[in-house]
Amino acid sequence: MNLRELEYMTTVERCGSVSKAADLLHISQPSLSQFIQKVERVIGYEVFDRYHKTLSLTVAGAEYINTCYEILQLRKELDKKIDDISGIKRGRIVVGVTSHRSPYLLPDILFNFQKKYPGINLDIIEKLSTDALEEAALRGEVDLFFTTAPLKNRGFMTEYLSDDVLSLVVPPDNTAPKNIKELTFDDVTDYICCSLNSMKFILSPRTMKLGRLIHKLFERINFEPLVFFETYNMDTGIVMASKGLCASFTFSTLKPQKNYEKAPVYIPIADKDFTVSLVIAFPEQRYLSKAASAFIQVSKEMFE
Repeated sequence: MNLRELEYMTTVERCGSVSKAADLLHISQPSLSQFIQKVERVIGYEVFDRYHKTLSLTVAGAEYINTCYEILQLRKELDKKIDDISGIKRGRIVVGVTSHRSPYLLPDILFNFQKKYPGINLDIIEKLSTDALEEAALRGEVDLFFTTAPLKNRGFMTEYLSDDVLSLVVPPDNTAPKNIKELTFDDVTDYICCSLNSMKFILSPRTMKLGRLIHKLFERINFEPLVFFETYNMDTGIVMASKGLCASFTFSTLKPQKNYEKAPVYIPIADKDFTVSLVIAFPEQRYLSKAASAFIQVSKEMFE
C-alpha cells in the first residue's frame, strides 16, 4: 500500500460513488475506475461491490478499508508528533462543527487562535448533525469537534465549554410571560400548552440533538404542536418568529447577534433534562497534538 492508494480507496468509500470521488480527487472517472481495478488485481479480491445501484463494500473490502483508515491515522499521528517537536510553531488541525453552530462559534475562536498561533493550519469540516461529526472523528477525518454532551458513541474525551439551555423562541408581539428569568419549568410548559396551542412551530429534525430535545419536551408535557416545517438551520425559525409567523426553539448559545426590527422573545426551559453541556470532543485513543491542545484552551477562554 502507498499513500495514494489509501487516499483514493478511502475517498471512494466515503463518497459511495466513483464519479463523486473522482471529482473530489480531481481526476477523471475512467482513471479512478482503472486504478481501483488495478488495486483489486494486486490484492486478489474485490473491494467494492459494483453490481448494484449503490456502491458498497464486499466483506473482504470492509476489512481492507478499515485497515486503510488505520494506516492513514497512524501516518497522521506521526505527522503530529513530528510537528510537536517544534513546539506549536507549525502543524495542522482539522476541526469539526455542525453547520448551525459554525457562525456562532468559529469567527472569534479562529481569529484569536490564528493571531496567537499563526503557523498552525486550520481546516474546518462542517456536518449537518453531531452524530455525523462523531462518525467523522472515529474515522480520523477530524481531530476534534464541537458538540453537546452526552455523546452518542463511547471512546471520546471532552472538554467543557458552557451550559446550553433549550430555549423557546416566540414572536415579539406574542403575549409572553413576564419576568422570564424567574419562570419555572411548569410556568413555561403551561404557557406552551395554553397560549401556543394554535401557533405554528418550526422545528429541528430528530437527527439533531436539538430536535430530539424538542420532541422529548413535547412528549413530556403531552403537547401536539402544529408543525409548519422542519429545518437544520436554527436561524430560520428565529427569523420567522421575529416576523410573527411561528414559534421555534434554539440553544441559549445560539442567539443570532442581529438587529431585528422587533427581536423575538427567548424563554429558557428551566429544567436539567433540557440543559446540555457544550464541549469539545476528541477520540480517547488518538494522539492529541500540542496544537490541538492549544486550540482547546483558546476555545475555553472564549467562554470564561
